[in-house]
Amino acid sequence: MMNEINLKCELEKILKGKVVILGIGNPFKGDDAVGIAFVDKIENLNNFDCINTGLFPENYTGEIISKKPDTLLIVDAVNINGNPGDVALLQPEQLNDKNFDSHRTSISLFVKYLKNFIDDNIYILGIQPKIISFGNQLSEEVKESINNLEKIFTDISKLNN
Repeated sequence: MMNEINLKCELEKILKGKVVILGIGNPFKGDDAVGIAFVDKIENLNNFDCINTGLFPENYTGEIISKKPDTLLIVDAVNINGNPGDVALLQPEQLNDKNFDSHRTSISLFVKYLKNFIDDNIYILGIQPKIISFGNQLSEEVKESINNLEKIFTDISKLNN
């Protein structure tokens, strides 16, 4: 878990060149929708190419590879053993599939495949969910994290223009 200042500094370091941001999640399962809700908020910012993959990021591998990103950032609900809404910037090797509660495809396998095309500039922006069950909406804690992240990404977008 990172405080907002450290997170912004780390993101400024990695969000260079052509940046593709994937939002992963299920819009019907509460906080699992955090990735797709986030990319929907920032999709109009300059410098970021956002893709809402929903539940099936593997269906977008061709599109991701064809964009030839310098950096790929995956935004998703991740069990980081924190408080709801906590955010962590992770390297793929820091994850195991137990971190992800609700995806059918292995995120680790997905990332391993993409590493064949995108070098080592793949990161996961993991947000601790509160509730991942059908019929729920985003929790207030996760909504607040999305709003804070939107401000950070807006600032970074202005810096990179």
